[in-house]
Amino acid sequence: MGREVLVERNPRPGIWAWSFVGLVAATVIVVGATEPTPEAKRAQALRESRRRDSRSKRDRVSAALTAMLTTGEHVSFASVARRAGVSTWLAYAPGVREQIERAITRQASNAKRPAPTESAMAVRTDLELARQEIRRLRSERDDLHKHLQETLGRQLSNLTSAPLVERISTPEP
Repeated sequence: MGREVLVERNPRPGIWAWSFVGLVAATVIVVGATEPTPEAKRAQALRESRRRDSRSKRDRVSAALTAMLTTGEHVSFASVARRAGVSTWLAYAPGVREQIERAITRQASNAKRPAPTESAMAVRTDLELARQEIRRLRSERDDLHKHLQETLGRQLSNLTSAPLVERISTPEP
């Protein structure tokens, strides 16, 4: 089933030279194998830690997607990354990108809005009350504007007619 891969010892300690690289089920034959060096052990530990961290982040993205679809939140690459606490770069990475795209498609196909929550209904009520207040204030403003026009008109008519009335009432010599 597998191929045999010959691995030769590199002259530099802790470094291996591979004659074949790829994802193939293979039997590895090591020529002159010795115990891995401390540097090689640390490097292997770092690689394993990185794999665990990567798997954890990808699991958080999956959990965030599931939660967002359940609650009806809008799904986008940025919102999933924010909710999962990962970078948007990871959201666009192969494997994760496809999950998010499927969720976006599923959400778009459902296209029904979730039932309004209490907070949404409270906001709508506040909005309607604000609109009523605006209508009342506009009406009051218009009434005050009209009253001001009438008052100024009366004052102007009194000013302009007073000299005429005085001229008519006084006899000329």
